[in-house]
Amino acid sequence: FDIAAKNYVMNIRFRGGATETLSAEDMGFSYQPDGSIDVLLQNQDETLWPKYYLEENHYTITPTGTYDPDILEASLRALPELQEENMILPEDAYIQFRDGTKDTDGEFVIVPDVKGSTIDLDQLAAGVGDAAARYEEMVDAEEIPYAYKTAGTQADDAKLVARCMDLNDMVGASLTYVMPDKEEIRLNSDILKDWLVKDKKGRLGKDEEIWKEKISDFVQTLADNGNTVGMKRHFNATLQGPIVVEGGFYGYAVDQEAERNRLAKDLENCVKDTRTPIYWNLPYNEETEYDGIGTTYIEADLSAQHVWCYIQGRLVMDCDCVSGTMSDGHATLAGVHGIMFKKRNALLQGLMPNSSTEYEYETEVKYWMPFYTDVGFHDAWWRADFGGDIYLKDGSHGCINLPPEAAEELFSYCDENMPVVVYY
Repeated sequence: FDIAAKNYVMNIRFRGGATETLSAEDMGFSYQPDGSIDVLLQNQDETLWPKYYLEENHYTITPTGTYDPDILEASLRALPELQEENMILPEDAYIQFRDGTKDTDGEFVIVPDVKGSTIDLDQLAAGVGDAAARYEEMVDAEEIPYAYKTAGTQADDAKLVARCMDLNDMVGASLTYVMPDKEEIRLNSDILKDWLVKDKKGRLGKDEEIWKEKISDFVQTLADNGNTVGMKRHFNATLQGPIVVEGGFYGYAVDQEAERNRLAKDLENCVKDTRTPIYWNLPYNEETEYDGIGTTYIEADLSAQHVWCYIQGRLVMDCDCVSGTMSDGHATLAGVHGIMFKKRNALLQGLMPNSSTEYEYETEVKYWMPFYTDVGFHDAWWRADFGGDIYLKDGSHGCINLPPEAAEELFSYCDENMPVVVYY
C-alpha cells in the first residue's frame, strides 16, 4: 500500500475539457494505515488452515491516504487553469431586446449567464484532496461543489424570468394600420420597446405620462399620414382644364380622441390586429382619380357661375347658378366638400348679425343639399336669372342658388358625402 501511494496519480478534468495530472509528490500524498490489515489478521482462525489450503478466499481492504494541504494548493496554483490571465469571470444573465424581422415581431429575451472559468482554489483543493484520500484516479472539477465561481444571476432566476415576461406583456401588442393610400403603419414591440423608460434603478418600465404622450404622438402620425381633408387636389375642371383645389371638408379625417382611447386599451391587452384608423370623416368612395375625388362628383365653377354633375365620369346634368355675394363677405367657400345630406321642403334661416333670436331671412325651398355648415345647393324660385356676374353684388348669403328644375334634377343624382368641387 505504501508503494501504491508513492505511485498514485490524480487526473483533474477542468471545464472545457482540459485535463491536468498531479503525482503523489505534487500532493504530498502518502499511505495512511488505518488498522484494517491488523484487524483482518486478528480475525483469522489458525485452526482452519487445512480448509483454506484447498480453496481460495478473498478479502477487500480499501486503503486510505493523506495529503499535505500546502503542497497540494501550491501544485494546483501552478496549473495553467488557475492562472489569472487564463480565468474568465462569470457574467450574470440579463434581459435584452431581440429585434424582429419583416415578418416577425421582436421580443425581450434572457441572455444566459456566462459560466466563465474562475476557480476558487480552496474549494478545488478540498475536493481534490478528498478524492485523493479515496485513491480516485479522476476528479471532475465541475462536480466539486463551489470549485467554480458562479454568476450572481442565472438564466433560470425566477425574478429575471418574471421580469422578462412583464416586459413582453408591456410591448406585446402588434397592430398594422392600413392607410388610405394602402401604406401600412406598424406598431409592435420593435417600436413599443422605445416607449419604455428606465427608473432610478435602471429598470425598464412604463411611465404612464410618457406612455400617453407616445400614444398621442403615434395617433398624430396616423392623422398626418391619413388625413386628406383640405389637401391640395389636382382636378381637371370642365372649362379651365387642370387646376389645383385646396381646402374644404371632404376626405379622410382621423378621429384622434377615439383612436387614442382604443389604442390605449388594445396596447394594455396585447391586441394583434390589422385595421384602419377610426375616422370621423370618410370620402364618398375609395376612388383615386383627382387625388381622391373620384369620377362621381358635383363641380361648381364660381368664376363661370356654372354647376355640373358627373356620375362615374359621365355628365348627367349642368346649369347656371348664383353663388355667395362677393361684395359683402358672403362669398361661397372654395374647396372640396361633401354633401352632408339632402332634404325636401326645408326652411332656411339666417340669424341677424349679433343676434341669437332674430333672423335676417327665412326662406322655404323644395330641395336642400348642404355641403358645409349651413351652405349648400338649393332651388331659388324667387330668381328669374342665373349665371353671369349676378354673384358679384346680388348673390346669396353663401349658398349656391339653382333654377328650380335644375335643383330637382341635381337632387335626384346627389348622395350623402358625394364630393362637391368648388373653385373660382
